[in-house]
Order: sequence, then structure tokens, then C-alpha cells
Amino acid sequence: MKTILRAAIAFFVCVRHTVLGTVSMLNKKRIPIFNGSRKAVTFSLLLATFSLFLAAPKAYAQTSVNNFDNFIAITTVTNNYNISLTGNILFSTGGFSVLSGTITGNGYVLDGQNANAGITLSSGNSLFFYGPITFQNFKKVISSSGSAAQGGALFAAGAYNTYSNSTTMLDFTNATVNFTGNTVTTVSDYIYGSAAQGGGLFVGGAVSAGAYGGIANSSSGTAVVNFTSSIINFTSNTLMSGAIGSVAQGGGLFVGGAVSAGAFTGGTNNSSSGTAVVNFTSSTINFTSNMSTYTIGTVRTVGQGGGLFVGGAVSAGTRGTGVNNSGSGIAVVNFTSSTINFTSNTVTGENAAQGGGLFVGGAVSAGVGRTVINNSSSGTAVVNFTSSIIDFTGNMVQGGRTGSASQGGGLFVGGGSFCRNI
Repeated sequence: MKTILRAAIAFFVCVRHTVLGTVSMLNKKRIPIFNGSRKAVTFSLLLATFSLFLAAPKAYAQTSVNNFDNFIAITTVTNNYNISLTGNILFSTGGFSVLSGTITGNGYVLDGQNANAGITLSSGNSLFFYGPITFQNFKKVISSSGSAAQGGALFAAGAYNTYSNSTTMLDFTNATVNFTGNTVTTVSDYIYGSAAQGGGLFVGGAVSAGAYGGIANSSSGTAVVNFTSSIINFTSNTLMSGAIGSVAQGGGLFVGGAVSAGAFTGGTNNSSSGTAVVNFTSSTINFTSNMSTYTIGTVRTVGQGGGLFVGGAVSAGTRGTGVNNSGSGIAVVNFTSSTINFTSNTVTGENAAQGGGLFVGGAVSAGVGRTVINNSSSGTAVVNFTSSIIDFTGNMVQGGRTGSASQGGGLFVGGGSFCRNI
């Protein structure tokens, strides 16, 4: 109970500063929805946050879990569960959704064994983590044209070929959290109209992929992730896109934004108008050797983010494909009294690549032939560093063929890139 109380106090202190800072920033930017009373807007956001906290898991008796069967039986069926890991959990399947609850890691590992997808936190739920825990070797695969993959190890809210408008929250307190060796990839070079996001952790946003047909996707929900007094390592997480009309974003951590990919006569419409927020408070965060890249021989590929991707929008298409993509939501990342290291993160793209270590906002399109692409980012993407230390070392953006565009290296903020290879 004391742990829950401490978490509540830390959470509200963090949220209060975040809300006040964000409202102040948005007022200065004169975004229409925030042109009203600052007090009224602040009260509304705090009230919404309080309502979210009331919906958080209650303190039920704790259950020890040391194997996959028990883990999935509890987390996917029991709401407001409270489990304590007493052994490593080796995943024999993946891609399932978990409900609201609390997980105490105790230094153990959730391991995808290089074959299984990670965990999806169902929209509208909240998940609390305490103590050391590692998410490693999860693998999400794009296996067919016109498909999309999100998350790698952990996927929170957002939308995947669907519509989402719920509020979802992840909370890590006094925890050492490792996202290591997680991948989102394709099975071959002959996958058309695919999109991939997340690598280690995916928060909010929306993704659409189409081939031969049309897919409409929209996200207007809210996703919040809080790290308090924690150490977070994103290491060697990889996104690898496939063939023609492919997109990859994020590497280590993806927050908000929107992505569309299409091939041939497929039409893809994608929109993200929701809110995605990640708060790091009194924490150490390391983004090391994360990568967004493409398979050999591919074309019309777009890559963004490397270590951290925040907001923005991206489209890629080919031949007669029409792709309409829009990011009009709010993506915010706050670093408070923290140390952040971006080291040796890489983005590689055939036609357009952005970010390296950190990508914030902006929009990018890549296409070929008779492709019609409309890509727009009119939202707000914000990264706040307060009393923090930031180090960018050895981050890289690499372009590919004729008509390539690359931006950022260590840090890319705003702007846009368009590339078309005919």
C-alpha cells in the first residue's frame, strides 16, 4: 500500500509539472484549442489525469508467476491483477493483449526467444511496473503485402488498421527497464506496401499499410508512459522495412505520429490526431545502437528515428498507389532531472531518412513512378529537457539511391523531406 501511495504522489507531482509546462508551451504557440483560459485548460487536463489514475489497478493480493502459461492466464483474463515475477518468462507465442494490472519484475526477463511478438496493452487499460525488468528478443514480423507491424517488445495504445480513441497508460517506478534486441521486420524483399513502427516500445500514433486495396486508419486516443526514478536502456532494437512502398519508424522508442505505406493500386488513408506523452523524471535513459533500416535491394523506403521518434508523419508509395497521411495530434516527451545518452543510433533509407539519434516532428514522403502521395504534419511535437544532461555521440543518417534525402544525424527537429525517384 505504501508503494502505491508513493507512486501516486510521484505521479501527480510529475503530471502537475508536465501539464503546467505543456499548457504554457501550447499557449505560447497559440494553438487554437489552448487559446482559452489557462486555468480552465490546466484544470481540465489535471481532472482527466485524476480520472485516469482512479481507473488504475487496485492493490489486490500479489501472485507469484514463474512461467509463461501462468503469466498469460492471469494478465489476459484477470483485470487489476497484481503479479510478482519469480522466474524468467519465456514466450512460446506472442501478439496477445493484456489488461490493467501491476507487475513487479524482481530483475527477471520477459523473453520472446527471437520468434514471438511482445505484449499489447489493450486500449483503455493501465499497466504499472516496479523493480528491474527486461524485455528482450521479441520479434514482430510483416509476412504479407499490405500489412503493418507495431511494437516489437511492448505496444501501448495507438491504432493498427483500426480506430482507437481510448486512454492508455504505462507507469514505471523505481525500476530498471531494459528493451534489448527487439525487432520489427519483414520475411523477404518481396513484401509490398508494408509499414513498421516501434522496435522496443511503441506509444500512441497510428499506422496503415495497403496493397491492391484500401485501408483507412485513425487514432484520436491518449497514450501516456511515465518513468520515475528509473534507469531505462534501449539497446540494439531494430526496425527493418521490406520492399516497394515500405516505411519504418522508431528503432528504440516511438511516440505518437502517423505512418502510411502503399503499393500498386492500393489506397491508404492514415490519420493521427490523438495525444502521446512520455515523461522521464529523475531517470537515466540510454539509447544505444538502435537502428531503422531496410532489407537489401529495396526501393522507395523511408526510415525515421533510430533511437527516439516523436510525432511527425511519413508516407511511402509506388506505381499507381495513392497514400494520404496526416499527423495532427500532440506528441510530447519530457526529460526532467535526467541524464539522456544517444549513442551510435542509425537510420538508413533508400529514398528518405531522418533522425539518427532523435527525430522530433516534421514530415517525410518517398515515392516512385505514378505514385500520388499527400503527406502532412500539422500537429505539435515537443521535447522538453529540464535540469538534464544530454549526450549525442556517433549517431548517423544514411541515404541510398538517386533521389535520396537524409537529415538529422544526432538530432532532427521539424521541417520536412520529400523524395521521388522516377
